[in-house]
Amino acid sequence: MAVRCGADQVTACEAFRPMIDVAKKCMKSNGMQDRIKLIEKRSTEIQIGVDMEERANVLVTEVFDTELIGEGAIATFTHALENLLTPDCYVIPDNARLYVQCVDSKECFNWNWLDLTEFGIRVPDDYKNLGGDSILDVQLTQFNEFKPLSPPLLAFKYRYIYYLLSPSTSVLLS
Repeated sequence: MAVRCGADQVTACEAFRPMIDVAKKCMKSNGMQDRIKLIEKRSTEIQIGVDMEERANVLVTEVFDTELIGEGAIATFTHALENLLTPDCYVIPDNARLYVQCVDSKECFNWNWLDLTEFGIRVPDDYKNLGGDSILDVQLTQFNEFKPLSPPLLAFKYRYIYYLLSPSTSVLLS
């Protein structure tokens, strides 16, 4: 899309081999293999003067996941801002919202446990699934059934704002 929109130079980076292969096939099938430079490493490993000739003024990223910042988004953005981007850069996407919702689900209930036997406390089987430390990345569509107990609630807003204060000072507010 960047090439078709008139970008002078497009550099892509990817470290995961299956995605590298897909990217190469997509670039070739769209006749873009000579217009897009694919760097086969993480963006945090890229160096100006080695991998890229100059800093970029647009960052298009997909480091967000279902937890919004779980794929190392903060470290990735920080590295890009400090090392790969111009002070007047645009970042896409530049905002996001994370919602949470309480649900009643037998599947969720069964992920958790309460084991107090090490303390000599016996808990009836019906009450063993009251909590736990399991963390799972799950999409709502993966549940067989659930009952909403609350409306979706806004838990977190991310807004990328980058201000240039002087030629040598910049601030990232999010």
